[in-house]
Amino acid sequence: MTQLAPKIRPDRATAYAPALEAVLELAGINSRLRLVHFMAQLAHESAGFKALVESFNYKPEVLLAVFRNRVQTLDKAQELVAEYKVSGPAVIANFVYGNRPSLGNINDGDGARFIGRGFIMVTGRSNYAKCATFTGLPLLDHPELLESPTQAAQAAAYFWKVNALNAKADLDDVTAVTKIVNGGTNGLPDRIAWLTQ
Repeated sequence: MTQLAPKIRPDRATAYAPALEAVLELAGINSRLRLVHFMAQLAHESAGFKALVESFNYKPEVLLAVFRNRVQTLDKAQELVAEYKVSGPAVIANFVYGNRPSLGNINDGDGARFIGRGFIMVTGRSNYAKCATFTGLPLLDHPELLESPTQAAQAAAYFWKVNALNAKADLDDVTAVTKIVNGGTNGLPDRIAWLTQ
């Protein structure tokens, strides 16, 4: 952990390393190439192993860039950021993730309840439900469980396995892995940088 992410806090390295090591076999991560792809994606998704829960502390321009399809205008981004400063992250989370049947977010408050959590940010009610089935964790009732290193590692292993990411890693195809993890190529240069460390 410290070799990959030299700036990681020692307490996080101590907690994250055994949790991740414990799930490698489950995810079929049994080669160096698979391991470096797995860790590079997790490093990017968790902001260099700094967070296991999605942050909504955005500048308006960044909020617009990340959620362009939902936010649409800089004026709306500025309005959301101003509301965030008064009311907290649920304002932005519900706006960008709420009322999204593609994520299973159909109930009031689902957007804020099922924000990105874990090493690979599990997002949306339907993804939490799939992850709960695999891990046996009661994630629909307690989505915050994915903020724990052990459960976050289990969720990452689940995601990696069910999406057959070892096949993409075996081809050393960081773009293909990123598209599955992210749904696009957001942060691809950073993911490549983590991969080559």
